[in-house]
Parts: sequence; structure tokens; C-alpha cells
Amino acid sequence: MLIGKGEAGKTVNSVQKNLVSIFDQLVDDSAKFADWTIQYFEDAEEDFQTDILRLIRNYYQSDVKEHAILRTCLQLLWWEYLLLNKFTIPTDGVAQLEANMESERPAAAHRDMLVIPDTINRFLKLVILQKAEEAAEEVTKNLHDMLFKMSLSPKQSRATSDLALCLLFGLMIYLGRTHNSLLLLANTPANEIGEHYPVAEARRKIRDMEDKVGDYFLSFHKYALSRKSKAPMTSTEVSSRLERHAQDFDLVGRLRTDIKREYESERPKSLTTFDFQMDTFRYMNVRRLCWKVFANVEDSRS
Repeated sequence: MLIGKGEAGKTVNSVQKNLVSIFDQLVDDSAKFADWTIQYFEDAEEDFQTDILRLIRNYYQSDVKEHAILRTCLQLLWWEYLLLNKFTIPTDGVAQLEANMESERPAAAHRDMLVIPDTINRFLKLVILQKAEEAAEEVTKNLHDMLFKMSLSPKQSRATSDLALCLLFGLMIYLGRTHNSLLLLANTPANEIGEHYPVAEARRKIRDMEDKVGDYFLSFHKYALSRKSKAPMTSTEVSSRLERHAQDFDLVGRLRTDIKREYESERPKSLTTFDFQMDTFRYMNVRRLCWKVFANVEDSRS
């Protein structure tokens, strides 16, 4: 990657465009997306949240303009995934990289070792972080607007309720994995990250994020659902492509039958208690947050 004088902005835009193109290929192919979810949630203990993420992707319709925000939500998780993983150089590109570096490969380094250029990774992370922040802002704003409108009108659109549910699941997954990153950072030796990050500080930030973001949106969602009228929608109201898809897909029905039936035995005994054990927090925390969303659906009249 060569950045000429005064061309940093152009390079950043080009990299972002290429990364978005890779995501587009992923999200537009349900099989590829399903394969990626196994990379995103690596362990068998994360199957519950994996299936929820796949269900959200299957609900998404690229030809429905109202689903654009759902695409952004899935893209947010893609950015988060890229932020937490280091970029490596393909084997056939190592020689070209080394030819343009001032420093030389250590004599003891194996020829087949992974090459992870630190400077390039830092540059890419900065580029990705900007897109992640933009996506997170767009998702939270749209979710807030949806919940506000749902709270004002008892006659709620099924499609709007579904979209709000998908965005809330996506936001809780993102929040839970951010929690995981903070705890991991606090348990990483100071010499590896250049500073000491106390575990107590990580726990404080995790609780603060849950209170200000997680609990806020979960409570808002629960209230919005409680406002829903039992009166069915008229045939005219369900005639749009958006509403017909919502009726045919039956998102809540699938959650209550397929997902709940499969994973009820894994439901955490407490949805409010944190378990900060490093060996289980990674998967239990996201699972706990997803079950908190699930509890809203169970308590609703939808």
C-alpha cells in the first residue's frame, strides 16, 4: 500500500470502498454469510447467537428499501469483526512486502510464519473504526426513532416491529462483544498493549455501557411492545411488499418455536448478573443479552 503526498484521503476512501464491496458479496449470499457467522462466533457455546444472527440475515431483503438499515446493522457487526482481528499478508505477497520495507526479516523467523504488519494494521483499524462509528450511530438513531413511533401508536406495523427487533438483537450482540473486548484488554499483559488497564476499570465501563445503552434500549423496546393493540391489520395495511414479507416470514414465530425450542436449556438463570470469568464471559455475556431481548418478545402480546 503506497500513499502519495496529499493522497491520504483518497486512499482511505478507496480502502473503505473495497471493504464495503467485500461485505456486499458476503451479505448478498446467504451461504457465504452463514459460513462467516462461524468465524464471527467461533465456539459451539455460541450457537444460540449464531442462529439468531443467521435468522436476521435471512429476514433481510435487499429489494425492500426499508431493510437498508438492517443491512447497516449487519455491516456494523462486520466492522466490529474486522476491528478485533488482525490482517495478515497472503503467502504470495510476503516477498513484495519485504522488498518495500526498511527493516529486514529476523534471521530466526520461519519462512512460513504469518506476517502481520503492524503499521498497516493500525492504518486499517483507523479506517474501519470510522465506518463502525458511522454504522453504530445510524443503527441506534433508527432504532430509537422506530421505538418512539411504536410507543406513540398502538396500531403497530408488524414489519416495523420486526425491524426494531432485528436492530435490537444486532445492537446487543455488538454491545456484548464490546464488553468482551474490554475484559480481554484488562487481562492482557501491560507490555503487550503498552499500558496497564485495570480489571476494575473494565468492569466499571461494562456496567456503565449496559446501563446507558443496553438497558435503555431494552426498556424502551419492552414499553413499545406493551403499547401494541390486539386488533389485526387490515388487508390494505398488509398489501405492501414490506408487510407481506413480514407476514410470510413470521420472525417472532420462528424465534418462539425454532430458536427457543433448541436453546431453552441454555437460558442463563439470571439475565442481570454479570459473570466476569474470562473462560466463559466471551459467550455467556452475548448469550445473556440476546436472552434479554428474547424476554421482551415473550412478554409482549405480538
